[in-house]
Amino acid sequence: MKLRALALVAIVAASSTALGAQAASKAVDRTNMDTTCAPCTDFYRFVNGRWQDTATIPASYPGIGVGREVYDRSLDVLHAILEDAAKTRGAAPNSNTQKLGAFYGACSDSSRAEKLGATPMAADLARIAAIRTPAMLQAELARQQANGADLAFSVGTEPDFKNTKLTVAALGQGGLGLPDREYYLGDDSASVKLRESYRAHIARTLRLLGGTPAGAADEAKRVLALETSLAKAAMPLEEQRDPKNIYHPLTVDSIARIAPGVNWKAYFASVGMTPKSVIVQSPSYLTAVGKLVSSVPMATWRDYLRWRVTDNASPYLSSRFVNERFTMRALLTGAKSLPPRWKRCMTTTDASLGEALGAAYVAKEFSPEAKARALAMVGNLEAALRDRISTLDWMSEATRKEALAKLAAFRVKIGYPDRFRDYSGLRIPPGASYYASVMLANQFEFRRQMAKSDKPTDRNEWGMTPQTVDAYNDALNNEIVFPAGIMQPPFFDATADDASNYGAMGAIIGHEITHGYDDEGRQFDASGALRDWWTKDDADKYDVAAGRIRDQYSSYIVADTFHVNGKLTLGENIADFGGLKIAYAAFEKAMSGRSRAPIDGFTPEQRFFIAYASAWRTKIRPETMILQSRTDPHSPGEWRVIGALSNLPEFAQAFGCKAGDPMVRGEAIRATIW
Repeated sequence: MKLRALALVAIVAASSTALGAQAASKAVDRTNMDTTCAPCTDFYRFVNGRWQDTATIPASYPGIGVGREVYDRSLDVLHAILEDAAKTRGAAPNSNTQKLGAFYGACSDSSRAEKLGATPMAADLARIAAIRTPAMLQAELARQQANGADLAFSVGTEPDFKNTKLTVAALGQGGLGLPDREYYLGDDSASVKLRESYRAHIARTLRLLGGTPAGAADEAKRVLALETSLAKAAMPLEEQRDPKNIYHPLTVDSIARIAPGVNWKAYFASVGMTPKSVIVQSPSYLTAVGKLVSSVPMATWRDYLRWRVTDNASPYLSSRFVNERFTMRALLTGAKSLPPRWKRCMTTTDASLGEALGAAYVAKEFSPEAKARALAMVGNLEAALRDRISTLDWMSEATRKEALAKLAAFRVKIGYPDRFRDYSGLRIPPGASYYASVMLANQFEFRRQMAKSDKPTDRNEWGMTPQTVDAYNDALNNEIVFPAGIMQPPFFDATADDASNYGAMGAIIGHEITHGYDDEGRQFDASGALRDWWTKDDADKYDVAAGRIRDQYSSYIVADTFHVNGKLTLGENIADFGGLKIAYAAFEKAMSGRSRAPIDGFTPEQRFFIAYASAWRTKIRPETMILQSRTDPHSPGEWRVIGALSNLPEFAQAFGCKAGDPMVRGEAIRATIW
C-alpha cells in the first residue's frame, strides 16, 4: 500500500513556516498578491495572483512553487556533500563516504558514459536475445526486476494488512511505459496521437541498439500491443484507492492455479523468497499475465524486455539514450530541457544511497531544537483533533471510542531515523561505470526488500529519506512522518508569528494526521490493521459528506477539458479539509488571551488563511497539469486552496464573505467531516 504524501516538489509545491511562541512577526509578502481581486471572489488569486502572472518556470522543470525552491536549496547542500565525498582520498574502503564518492563520481564522468554507449548492458541484451521458453523468460524477468526494471508485474514486501506485525510478499501490477492504463485505452484524438508518439519513441530507442529502422518499427508495434494487453487487465487507479480491493492473500499454490503460465515457486526462489503467503493486488491481473506468457510469442516478449530494460538503463548510458528518453518526458510534462548533469547525478545518488546521504545532511542541516518545536506542534494538532472527535454530533459513541483510540496510538517520526540504514552489504568498487553502480545499488535494495518476507515488521524504518522535502502518513504503521528536509526556512522559521506558523506548517501536520481518517485511512485501526470499526450508520454519514467533497472537486477544470478527478483525489482533499480545520482550532487555542491586533493590515485570522494559500502557490505547465489530472491523487494547488477554504465558515468570517460569494459554498452542499 502506498504512503500518502503531500507531493510538495514533484508536481505541486508547498511552503510553510515554523512554530514557536509568539515570535517576531513575519510580514505578508504583498508583492505576490493581487489585491485587485477580492478575497471572497478568488482567494488563491488574491494571495498569489501577481506571482502567478510574473513567475517563470525554468526550462527543465514541469512547474515551480515554494516547495521546489526549498528542494533546490537542499540540492545545493547535498551537492556540496557529494562533491566533497568524490574528492576525498583515502576514505575507508566500503565506508559510506567511499560509496557516495564512487557513485557520484561515476555519474559525473560523462566522457566515459559517451565512450561506453550501450556496452554496459551488453550482457543483459545477450541474455534477452537467448530467451526461447517461458522458464527463460521468467528467470530474466526476475533478474531485471532486481535491476530496477518495471516489468509485466511487480514484486515486493509489505506488512500484512490484517496482521501488520508481519511483513509478507506482495505481487502487483506493472510493466507499462506510459503513466497509466488509460493512456493505452482512450480513443480520443489526443490519446491516439500520444500513443503514436510513444510507439515512435520505442522504435527510436530500440534503433539505438542497432538493427534496421523497419525492424525497430515492427518491434515497437509488438511492444505497444503487449503493453496494451497489460493495461486492459490492470485495475484503474480509482479502484486501487480502496484497500479492500488490493488485499488478496494467497498461497503460492493458489497463485499457480489462477496464473498457470508462470512457475511461481521457481520465480519466488529466483528472487530469494519462499513465501508462506502473498498479498496479491489484483488476482485477475495475474491471471492475464499468466495467459500472456503462454500465448504471446517469445519473440514479442524479447522485444518487450529489450525495450523495458533499455528504458530503465537509458538515464545511465550515453547522451543518445538520455536525450531520447527525455523526448517522451518532454511530451508528457512540457519540460523544455534536461536538468544539468550534476542535478541528475545528485537525484540518482539520493535515490540509491538515500540514508547514507541523509546522515551527512542532518549533521549539517538539522537541530534538536527544530525537532522539539515540530513535536510540540504535532501535539497541539493532535489535541485539537481529539477535541473535534469528542464533540462531533454525527458520530456514535462506539465509533468515537475507536477513533480516539487510533489517535492515541499515533506514532510520530521527526527529522531522521533513530538508526540509519546499513549499507555494508553494498559495494561500489572504484572504477565501476555509472550503469554498473546503479544496478549494484538497485540489486542491494531489491535483496533488502525480499529479505523482509515472513519477518516481523520493522516499525522503525522510514519510507522517506531525511533530506526529502515532504511528509507522509503510513496507515499500516498508524504513523505520521516529517523528514528534516521539510523543517527548514521557510518551512520552519522561528521569526514567524503563530498565525503564519499554524496556517502553513500546522495545516501540513494536520493534513497528515487527518489522512488517518480519510476514506482510505479510516478503514485501518489503531494497530494499522484493515478492520471495519465503524457502525453502519456512521459510515453512511461519512460517505455522504465524502461524496460532497468528491463532487465539488470533480467540477473544477484543470486544463482544456480535463477536470480534477474527484474520486482519485478524494483522500487528499479530505486531508486538506480536516487538516486545515484542526490547524485553525489549534491556532485559536494558542491565541487565547493574546493580542489580535492586525499586522501588516491583516488580522491574525486573516494571516492564518493567507499563510495557507501561500503554501500552495504553484505554476505548472499545461502538459503537466493534464498528466496530474489523470494520474496524481493530489489536486492542483489552486483548487487545494479554493476547495478547502470555500467550505470553512471560519474563513468567511475572517474576510467578511457573504452567502453567494464564490468563496462561500451554500450550506446545502457544504462539506464537513472533521
